[in-house]
Amino acid sequence: MVDIMSFIDSNASNPPHQPPGGSTDHLADDESVRITLTGSRRAVKRAINDLHRLKYVRGSEWSRLIALQNSKEVITVAIRRFLGQG
Repeated sequence: MVDIMSFIDSNASNPPHQPPGGSTDHLADDESVRITLTGSRRAVKRAINDLHRLKYVRGSEWSRLIALQNSKEVITVAIRRFLGQG
């Protein structure tokens, strides 16, 4: 399992809101990605808090936690929108 903070710290030169090339010229006027978190309730809540603290996805933008059948895990989804530059 990858620790989100270690991953982000190791990729600090490419912040999440900026593509590796440093340019968003290739984005359409409104593009988005769906971010899914799956894991124990505690781990998912921690990831949500970490992403909120990093100002990537606000805590209020996540769906409610949904328990997965026959599992002790939950799932949640958020949409991250990227506005085009032109």
